[in-house]
Amino acid sequence: MRIGFLVPTSMEARTIHPLNKHLTCAGYGCGKTAACSAAADLIFNKHCDTILIWGAAGAISNRVHVNDIVVGARTAYRDFNIYPLCGSTGVGWVEDFAENVFFELDPALRKMLISQLRKVFPGRNVLEGTICSGDEFVEMKEGYVRNRVEQESDAVDMESAAVAHFCHILDKKIKVGIIRVISDNADGNAGIDFSEFLDTFAQMSEKMYLFRSNMLEEEDDSARLLAAVRDVPDFPVKGIHFKDMEGVFRDPELLSAACHKLYDLFHIRNKDCRIDKIAGIEPDGLILGFQLAGMFGVPFVPLRKMGALPGETVSCTYTAAGSKCTLTAQKTAFRTGESVLLADDLVATGATLLAARDVIRQCGGACDHCLALGEICSMNGMEALKEHGLSCVSLFRM
Repeated sequence: MRIGFLVPTSMEARTIHPLNKHLTCAGYGCGKTAACSAAADLIFNKHCDTILIWGAAGAISNRVHVNDIVVGARTAYRDFNIYPLCGSTGVGWVEDFAENVFFELDPALRKMLISQLRKVFPGRNVLEGTICSGDEFVEMKEGYVRNRVEQESDAVDMESAAVAHFCHILDKKIKVGIIRVISDNADGNAGIDFSEFLDTFAQMSEKMYLFRSNMLEEEDDSARLLAAVRDVPDFPVKGIHFKDMEGVFRDPELLSAACHKLYDLFHIRNKDCRIDKIAGIEPDGLILGFQLAGMFGVPFVPLRKMGALPGETVSCTYTAAGSKCTLTAQKTAFRTGESVLLADDLVATGATLLAARDVIRQCGGACDHCLALGEICSMNGMEALKEHGLSCVSLFRM
């Protein structure tokens, strides 16, 4: 799950946790066009598959009150009316979007949102509701006649229905979650000062990093990765059961999702860790490390077998899969004091990763962390890494 935040205005996003900045589109402005532009940025530039709309909304039913958190169960346009074109059935009807005007949002995502919101904001009333969207502020004063959409909705905003519609049209299986904090009642009676509400909302935004990290930790997508791993007996020598990862690397969508998950989990578990370079171990660690380096925005360094690199090199010999191996790096690959993150496909005995760290240290670099797609539990590699002070984030165990 690649979770991005869509926060309509900079006013609402002013205290979003810094570690969410790379996955936040904020300040595009109110309204449908601005929101869909932000959604496009999250999908195409930040590769998100889950968009969470986070912001304020007005209450239009007696079910919700100021300061409640409403998770959208369904959404609709409150002021869209193309009658009598295209067989329109009235207000809110959009061709090829929702047969019954209201568009239902993903039930599993909604359940996860509610669960985590109640953990992060235990003193708040969190409930599901219907959220409608329109192009103008609503003032339902005495004498105002509500249309069908307004009658069946709990809250109103200016973006949610448009973002859900945009993602539906894309047909890229993008999930949309709506999380709205009620700031006022659409009858003109807020009950609190709006500046006071904004201060409270700002405190809530600071906690959205914890909320997002909890969601990522809760999600277990290891089954899909495990299904792509092939067990090859007696390779490269008799008695060795080789784990072939090519199924992962041949599936660009699966590999991309795995890299994004590793990237996010690393930041969640190592909040203040600086990374200057990423080193990938030949063979599969080269593929993984190169992709991760692009995400971290740092240079990539290959660690290769003996004889594969030109110039002066440093090396470390170790035993893996029943035979001796030598890992090398160019002597100038790392500068003194640089913080290097290691990447490899699997943790078995841990010997390869520890040898890689030795090579990095010979060049003057520092290495305290590594990333791997998975671990082979029976070989106790994670324990060996931990004993030697090398922490590792992985996605599955086998």
